[in-house]
Amino acid sequence: MKITKQQQGFTLLELLVVVAVMAIIAGAAMMSMSGQEEHAGQGVAMHTMQTLENAQREFSIIEKKLPDNLESMLCTNAAATTTNGMTVGITANPEDPDTQDNVLINTAAGTGDGSTITITDARIFGGLSDAGLIGGGMANSFASKVIAVDLPTEGVDLLFQAGITSLQFADALGCDDLDSTVSISDESNDVALDEYPLVNTAFDAPGSGGGFGLPVTLDPAATAPVVMFEEPGDIGGTDGDIIVLLGIGNSSQLVTDGGYLAKSPRDGNVAGDKYGHYALALRLGNDADTDADGDFTTTPADVTWLEEPELLAVVDADGDYYEEEIAEFAGLEDE
Repeated sequence: MKITKQQQGFTLLELLVVVAVMAIIAGAAMMSMSGQEEHAGQGVAMHTMQTLENAQREFSIIEKKLPDNLESMLCTNAAATTTNGMTVGITANPEDPDTQDNVLINTAAGTGDGSTITITDARIFGGLSDAGLIGGGMANSFASKVIAVDLPTEGVDLLFQAGITSLQFADALGCDDLDSTVSISDESNDVALDEYPLVNTAFDAPGSGGGFGLPVTLDPAATAPVVMFEEPGDIGGTDGDIIVLLGIGNSSQLVTDGGYLAKSPRDGNVAGDKYGHYALALRLGNDADTDADGDFTTTPADVTWLEEPELLAVVDADGDYYEEEIAEFAGLEDE
């Protein structure tokens, strides 16, 4: 078979043109896909928030109470069995989370020695950074929005009467930034929290999965350490609202009772070493003394407590609630 002149191959110039066109198309496709993974993640988070809120409301209707064994997002000594006498161990101004050692690092005096946390202390689970492999525990975007406070007996009793009789804490020895302290985890060698690959099982009971959680019984006649939203207006509340945040982990009755959640969902928008569980934002009352957020001791008469806790929102691992995610998804608000 003869090859005619009309059947000759591409010239080098033609091939270069084709390659250049393909490169332009590929570049345009990559630009159009830029940010879509994060956009998709926000969409998943919004759907998860709706699912969790529906599950919580369904649970409350059927069980006529709130789900028990939620996560406190606080660390304490493994010997703690009750919140009676336990405090958050804050040594700085409780109104300013940026000055709290327990927000920046889960150790007394910020030394990295978790053993210095006694059964009378509780400190926030992480909060040092949003970047992966720095700090571990809660993301700073969440920790910077909350404060650790000693909830008065009226608030504790409100939670207790609503069905929350026990909270999951984490063993302080697993909350530090050292690999030389050993917690009650089933892991043979504990590691620093920022290197812990199973950070979202931290509040689970020791056993398969590496959890180092502690079920701590609430005493309705005593104060209790809790994590509270610092600026209620940022979550759809009003100034002075007392909004407690409790994480939805695998020990929660939403999971263990079956029929509500098969497993506690994780927010994939935070780094792998960050606490990724969603949390219930429960409004318990209002403190008219808005100049002293979290300080219930000086003017307790200014606090008006609700008859029962009110579910205000479901919050993601960045501390955002549904409406904020919608705004970010639509490009109307910076992250």
